[in-house]
Amino acid sequence: MRPPIFSTGASGSQAQQYLRRGMHFRDPAMPLASYVNGETNWPRIALLTHAIELALKAYVLHAVQSGSHQAPARPPANHDLEGWYQIAVDFGLPHNVSLSEGVAVLNSLHEPHFARYPQSPIRPVPDLSVIPDQVVEHLMSECLPVIFPRRIEVQMCNLYCITTNQAAIAALFRVVNRYVGTSRR
Repeated sequence: MRPPIFSTGASGSQAQQYLRRGMHFRDPAMPLASYVNGETNWPRIALLTHAIELALKAYVLHAVQSGSHQAPARPPANHDLEGWYQIAVDFGLPHNVSLSEGVAVLNSLHEPHFARYPQSPIRPVPDLSVIPDQVVEHLMSECLPVIFPRRIEVQMCNLYCITTNQAAIAALFRVVNRYVGTSRR
């Protein structure tokens, strides 16, 4: 696919841009295998943990930009997933114990850049075939309706339009068939 001639530029609020970028990191990572030749597929983990970081930051940014909360006085370090998760929970993200545990496991890999640079593990690396997928999907499903509130309404509206358009097309062809079917040469 060729690039567009004119770049459209960023659109939407900063929170929407963060969440959209998180989806851009998540989407190509999801179909990848969790393990390659018996080793953890670290690029996949790096993409998913970065998507998680962006989703958490998007939630916090949205709460600050909407005026419901003040910006944190001391924001966590840039790659501190646990710190950003705690602030997001303080700002209204529903707390989930299994999600919190998953974030803690992934934080031990994301914060020291373990997934990006070869390092000797500080502790045993858990099975990463399920944890990142569940955490990123749960966060995206919680953040999407908050940050893009009209997105769900638009999907329902499009479904309604599709069904009414299909009905109109079917009615049109019934009329055409009625006239074409009776004409003889």
